[in-house]
Amino acid sequence: ATWAAAVGDTAAALVGMRFGAHRSPRDGKSLEGSAACAIATLAGAWLLASLPFAIALGASVVAAVAERLPWPRDDNARLVALVGAAVVAGRALRY
Repeated sequence: ATWAAAVGDTAAALVGMRFGAHRSPRDGKSLEGSAACAIATLAGAWLLASLPFAIALGASVVAAVAERLPWPRDDNARLVALVGAAVVAGRALRY
């Protein structure tokens, strides 16, 4: 979950600034940045944390959605909490 905040959110910011062509008029976040967040989170959850692919994919979708939401302050704490909850829920449903 911390990987999503550290690497996923950073990937979203960097890719969004460089390649962000499809931006939200509300907060300026880009669709490309959200995709980068999902890909970076998926890579970390599946390859580094060795989570099952379905759980890693679910966590990456949650990370991308959480990154897009218009939080009033820093979104990293909420991102960690939501991705962590998704992983716990995925493991509970799987086992």
